[in-house]
Amino acid sequence: MKVLVCGAGIQGSYLSVALQNAGVDVSLLARGDRLEELKQHGVRYSVHPSDEILNVMVPVVSSIQPEAHYDLYIVVMQKAQAINFVPSLADHSLRSTVLFIGNNGTGIEDYEGTVPRENIVLGFLRVGGYREEGVLQLLVTDSPIVYIGASTGESMSRTEQVAALLQSAGLAPKVQSDIDAWLKCHLALIIPIAGGIYGAGTDNYRLARTPGLLRLMSRGLKESFKVIRKLGYPLLPRSLYLLYKLPEWLALRVYGRRFASREAEISLAGHARSAIGELGHIASEWQRMVDRSGVATPTLDHLLQYIDPNFPTVAEGTDRIPI
Repeated sequence: MKVLVCGAGIQGSYLSVALQNAGVDVSLLARGDRLEELKQHGVRYSVHPSDEILNVMVPVVSSIQPEAHYDLYIVVMQKAQAINFVPSLADHSLRSTVLFIGNNGTGIEDYEGTVPRENIVLGFLRVGGYREEGVLQLLVTDSPIVYIGASTGESMSRTEQVAALLQSAGLAPKVQSDIDAWLKCHLALIIPIAGGIYGAGTDNYRLARTPGLLRLMSRGLKESFKVIRKLGYPLLPRSLYLLYKLPEWLALRVYGRRFASREAEISLAGHARSAIGELGHIASEWQRMVDRSGVATPTLDHLLQYIDPNFPTVAEGTDRIPI
């Protein structure tokens, strides 16, 4: 199978390395400074907790040539970028599978006008990190989970083919019968957390030491899960029910420990510093869901204000935050 990974950020770079190491014919699409960096040095990365910097040369391209054909396109971009990129697949996706990986509150809606809906697979990769001085700082488990699912019944066979490919590359694909619901639930999870991270100036340790923000985050999560349930979606994965039922006093302890860690710095704070554009876009997708549900979300409304860089952050240690 010939594969083109479209997007040379954290996850796209990681996927290209994993696929190449598995012997897959893979290329990585990149542009600008990142393209030149990859041509000269390849993908440079370090996997927590090791400080060792690894280097893998991956074939790179700057565009999809008219005569080019790939069996699988993996689009790993921030949502707004993916929407802008998808027209370039118009003449290439009629016979190919297109896997869109990333935050997504609208399912295939933004893609099906260009890519045949039966060729679309949706997914989310559990690999976090950030780029520092050209080196990817990654948080990766031994077999990173990638959730994938068919956009339609006709694309189930394509989903199974993608799952087999990812598994051969050392990933742990989990096929979801309702990937659209899973992705919407993921949005419900990350929106309040993002608000807390930005409210602490993208400093996860500061967030851990600020009970007022942790309290808002806990309440915001419950509001967002109410939106999901009101819209008729199940909470996926089912472990989200534990967060939904978690008493606030216990939530503050759990979240305080979780955010006071190097893992949170890599996977949450580091990503937040470079993804404010993405958060703005997916927050707008989320707001449309809230509006459809009719659920009141005063805590979430307040948390989302912190995404605006001009909105004041919260002083470390603040215990109560009026909304």
